[in-house]
Amino acid sequence: VEEVWVNGHEITETGLTAGQQILGK
Repeated sequence: VEEVWVNGHEITETGLTAGQQILGK
């Protein structure tokens, strides 16, 4: 699932927030 955030595909508001926290950005 992390790959989805990294690739920037199918990013939702929730996914974007979670992705940023996981990536530390």
